[in-house]
Amino acid sequence: MKLSRSTRRYPTQARTLANTYERKLLKLIAGFGKAAAAALEQGLGPARSLEAGPGVDVEALIWDAWGDPSRIVEYQPAGWRELGYYDGYEEWVSEGRVWEDEYIAYDHPRPPRYLEPTSFQIAWFVQQLKVLAEREITAPGTRITQQATLAAFRQGTTFGETVLVTVGISSKLGEGPADARVIDALQARNLTTLEGISSELNKAIIRSLTDGLNAGEGVVKLRKRLMKEVEGIGLNRARLMAHTETMHACNEGAKVRYRQVGIEQVQWLTAKDDRLCDRCAPLDGTVYDIDKAPPCPLHPMCRCTLLPVAGGAR
Repeated sequence: MKLSRSTRRYPTQARTLANTYERKLLKLIAGFGKAAAAALEQGLGPARSLEAGPGVDVEALIWDAWGDPSRIVEYQPAGWRELGYYDGYEEWVSEGRVWEDEYIAYDHPRPPRYLEPTSFQIAWFVQQLKVLAEREITAPGTRITQQATLAAFRQGTTFGETVLVTVGISSKLGEGPADARVIDALQARNLTTLEGISSELNKAIIRSLTDGLNAGEGVVKLRKRLMKEVEGIGLNRARLMAHTETMHACNEGAKVRYRQVGIEQVQWLTAKDDRLCDRCAPLDGTVYDIDKAPPCPLHPMCRCTLLPVAGGAR
């Protein structure tokens, strides 16, 4: 079967759909991250602060404010640079910690703010994350997944009808009960996947924040921990979901059309570029019974699809 160059690079021509789906999911995750960070700062409560100017004795400043310089205090970076050291310790304090018996002289373009650590109820924050996940991800994500799945399925049926013509079969059946059943299943699968991402993300955030709280970290570092999980798990998983589930829906749409016209065998088709992986390359051109073909897509971000086999129809 002769296919165009663009089709060989992205067989179902669903790249635009996948990219659009990705952008929408990433926006949801980013919104959740922003809301979670705000809740974290709310949970930590208002911090007492002190302003430190040029050449200030930080130790004396802390003594005057709280009477105990051994308590770790955290700053919000303000574009300062270190000028001197105490007792030979050549350690930059850019990590944001001021320790007992430390005396540092600073030159500040503008004063940094030293924050007193505050109490934090992790159980309260767990509940907040659940509420935020529903509000920022699941609720708006329901409509997004439904629309994206339907568009990908229809792209798949269009692809299926197009390649059926190349084997001498004309199919313009339109959507029927069989299509509706598959669409419902695909939409449920996508929503469940999105819910799984938000659940995994929340668990990772709680684990990381618990470690940070046990280490005595303050709001600055705890917020960094939270955003690291949002970017590492939330955004990456959403990106994988968008592209993988788009291809899955496309391929299911194509198979619905194949079955409707009696196709019994399909041929594996890989994308043809430098992104072709070692798992998929050996399968290119392999013929399978339509109900016994390996899962397609075969792995996350897979672009493979299935073609109808000429003569493989009843």
